[in-house]
Amino acid sequence: MHIESQVHEFALDSRIGWFGQGTGMDSYHTFLLLKTPDGCGVAEEVVRGPEAVEFRKKDPEAMHRGHDLWLSALKQVSEKGN
Repeated sequence: MHIESQVHEFALDSRIGWFGQGTGMDSYHTFLLLKTPDGCGVAEEVVRGPEAVEFRKKDPEAMHRGHDLWLSALKQVSEKGN
């Protein structure tokens, strides 16, 4: 699925948010970066549109897997200091 995204907000060590648009869906993602004993946690997302509903029905865990992949890549980049 192709989605065009643009960062809308960024607050160092606390929040990153972006809008995404794809065929039949609009989304807004906000990752609230919360300090935990193990590092940090992330919460919050909104996705709308008929394609988003169908996507969720076909594979309810797909978005979570995508977030895990995105966060893993973000962690690797941030630990390198880039």
